[in-house]
Amino acid sequence: MSDLILRQATSYDAPGIAGVLQALVLADKRSKPADAGFAETHYVSHPGQIQCLLALDGDEVLGFQSLK
Repeated sequence: MSDLILRQATSYDAPGIAGVLQALVLADKRSKPADAGFAETHYVSHPGQIQCLLALDGDEVLGFQSLK
């Protein structure tokens, strides 16, 4: 693992966020949608969005936190 990077999410990051959500679906920890479109509308550009922060290892999204 290289240095962990934390930064604000952009629309470009929706597929990476979806990857995190899909891993939760596979682990039976999530039943809601987990595609990039859902990630974009519900986490990155939601009208009530205050911040969506990513944790990255290089270009790989390891996790995210969404504050609405």
